[in-house]
Amino acid sequence: MMMYALSRRLVLTGLLATSSLSAFSGLNQNARADSVPNLDASTTEYLAGLPLLTKTPLEPLAGRPTIITFFATWCPPCRPEFEALNRIHREFRETNLAIIAINAFEAMDGLSTNGSRRRFYGVTQPTFPIIDGNQDATTVFGGITRIPTLLIYDRKGTISYQFVHEKDATVQYVGYQEIKQRIQPLL
Repeated sequence: MMMYALSRRLVLTGLLATSSLSAFSGLNQNARADSVPNLDASTTEYLAGLPLLTKTPLEPLAGRPTIITFFATWCPPCRPEFEALNRIHREFRETNLAIIAINAFEAMDGLSTNGSRRRFYGVTQPTFPIIDGNQDATTVFGGITRIPTLLIYDRKGTISYQFVHEKDATVQYVGYQEIKQRIQPLL
């Protein structure tokens, strides 16, 4: 029975990687920059009402350049993106930059467990707050359906840059250099 469960999980994981993940790795036509909302008082209030998954508190976002990423712990490109975000957070800690990760796709197809989440957080050791998101969170941000999706807002809360992982793309996540290049003018 245990071998069956393991085999089933591996098959589901393989299927996810080849078919279901395509739902998360193509360009989301609904998540264009013109449909992503500003990071205003109601949006930040909504975020503050969601449960935190890490001990790092969510600080006020008003007047701060902000990076928001949507991810899941089972998402392969999300891991190196977290490494880049940790590096950005350490390097720009003394600035007013805020970084938030929203885990909104964790429950997809039941692939995640508490153990896998702990392992992901243990390996990536995020230095920024992680919020337990849900379908509503993806809707609030313009209908996010692909991961990783990374949004960068300027000090006024206006979207400055967005990355949506596209199906079969050569670039699967935003790396350190790209993030740094995009945020420096906003600081």
